[in-house]
Amino acid sequence: ASSYAMTLAVARRAAQAVAQARRAMELDSALFLPRLVFGSTHLMARRFSQAVQELEIAMALSRNSPLVQGMLGNAYVGAGQRQNAEALAAQLAQNGSPDALASLAVIQVALGDTASALTNLEQAARAHASTFTVQPLGSPLFDPVRASARFQGVLRLVGL
Repeated sequence: ASSYAMTLAVARRAAQAVAQARRAMELDSALFLPRLVFGSTHLMARRFSQAVQELEIAMALSRNSPLVQGMLGNAYVGAGQRQNAEALAAQLAQNGSPDALASLAVIQVALGDTASALTNLEQAARAHASTFTVQPLGSPLFDPVRASARFQGVLRLVGL
């Protein structure tokens, strides 16, 4: 159910994605993944306050997963909570793992720092970040950099 919800979100079918993610979350709301997907579908539907609410729960359940941090940071930007987004970005930058760099890029895109976002996506792709298996690069979150030749290069690096 969660995978289908993300597929719908990437296909820009927001209402259906949120409904499917809600169903997945209702099956087991104690796990971070259904909360992450529910929050992410709200984020991609530009429902920022709902996204923040769900992603903060996912963050607590995940014990600060870089993937959740990136999505939450992006949601914070949309909700006008720039300082919270910048704090998460600083944590991810300090972490420095390939997954953290990919998640940092999600926040940087929202902050408008597309050059840094592309640099971090490139580094994460070269390091074979596992995040790319669950964070679809077709997501609307990457629309601000989608036309970039550098983003196209990232897609080639991860085999898309």
